[in-house]
Amino acid sequence: MSTINLDQDSIKAICGDSQQAFVYGFGHCKYVLMEELLLQPGSSIAQTFSGDRVSPHSYATTKTIEGRNFEIIYSSDNLPRVGVFCKNGLASVVVENLRRQSEKLPRIPLLFFIDIDGNEYSGPTPISVTTKEPTFNGLYTHAEIRRAYKLCYDPAIDPEIQSVARKTFEFIKLTKIADNTYGLEKQQAPWEQVGWDDAWVKRQEVSVSTEKEPKENWRYQVNNLARKVRGEAPILPEEFSSTSLQQEKIGHLIQKLSSENAYQVWSKAQAAFQENPEFQQAVLDKILPEEAYKVLKVASDSLKDNIEFMRAVLNKIEPKYAYKVLADAGVSVKSDPTFPFEVLAKSSAKEAGSVLKESNVSCKNNLKFISEVLKKIEAREAYQVLENLDVSQKNKIVLIRRVLEKSLPISVSLVLKYTPEASRNIIALDVLKKSPLNCVESVLQYVDPLTKDDPNFAETLFDKIKDVRWMVDLYKNENPAFNEAYTKIILKK
Repeated sequence: MSTINLDQDSIKAICGDSQQAFVYGFGHCKYVLMEELLLQPGSSIAQTFSGDRVSPHSYATTKTIEGRNFEIIYSSDNLPRVGVFCKNGLASVVVENLRRQSEKLPRIPLLFFIDIDGNEYSGPTPISVTTKEPTFNGLYTHAEIRRAYKLCYDPAIDPEIQSVARKTFEFIKLTKIADNTYGLEKQQAPWEQVGWDDAWVKRQEVSVSTEKEPKENWRYQVNNLARKVRGEAPILPEEFSSTSLQQEKIGHLIQKLSSENAYQVWSKAQAAFQENPEFQQAVLDKILPEEAYKVLKVASDSLKDNIEFMRAVLNKIEPKYAYKVLADAGVSVKSDPTFPFEVLAKSSAKEAGSVLKESNVSCKNNLKFISEVLKKIEAREAYQVLENLDVSQKNKIVLIRRVLEKSLPISVSLVLKYTPEASRNIIALDVLKKSPLNCVESVLQYVDPLTKDDPNFAETLFDKIKDVRWMVDLYKNENPAFNEAYTKIILKK
């Protein structure tokens, strides 16, 4: 092993002007050996560190080339102590690099050795790093990669820390370039690989984190160390939000939302997440209009009674599904004097009847609302107004006539169908007059015997069907009044 050499040009290409580096990685990728080999004669690297050397126990002895101690992150994580120290060491080097950036000193790269020529294991993938399956979840290097990702992209982390972290971490493959000589080849970070976003969201959905006191919360400490570097006052423990972990998860979910996964993420989100206005808006911004109504399928009752949330869904939803917002609305939202009108305005003409159907009794008795439905609704569907009216309105002849006037001739039989029986005899003649010949039979099935016996009705019916011999013969035999009308008209001729 001691005869192995590293290609100095490849080291320089990755580490730049830096004379020091942190070394992490998998044992089978020789990361322990790399800490030694990076210091070979002629190397640009003069000092190397491993994560466990940045801990409360080694604080006094672990210093940069310039003689400065690294900042220490304290934690009560129940990982084996070396695992804790190595995870927290990631933050320590990023904080040091933030300070070095302000001092215009070269960054200290943190090298993750994740692959090697002849590797018998597959490299870290989005699934292997994020899965909760114990074999992979418990690997130190996977835990370190997850912490590195959080330092780079966690919305709860100071933005400057995120920016510096993204410049700090380097993922390396050891590539054999000659006998006994290996080069450092830069690799994609696992979170840059296809599938990471979905895999991370899946992990967040099942993760249960324990809120720690500020003094042991690594995010709180990192953010305050960033403030210290900038000369700003620290965030006091009492100002530290008790919901920071929830905010972190919400931030991650928002960050990874897309039009393809928005409903899936929403449907699996905890109720507390759904109550978060920022998360609500992010989902509605991303979700496709034709899927927006699905948000309500899994929304809590309190959200369905939140008129601002319901308006936000309505604003996004496709018009043909607008009535579904009213269908799923809570009692207080349905009772709002303006909301049903808003739903009707957004709705397609074809579904205006469904808006009336899903309205409460107050709307179904509100003549102004009924009039607006009649204006909006397609003529073919106008009968739905009668179908969905409150019973107290259905017998109003003026209203029935307005529905009949709006209706297409081919659907007037349905107007008669949904007219209460007590009023059908009043409207039946007008329905018959408007009906086309091919719909007469449909009209007659809703006409009561007394109406059929009315001479005016019989004459109108004969006039409508006189050119269809079989229909004339049928009604002559079935209805005396029609026979009489037929006879009268024939005699006149």
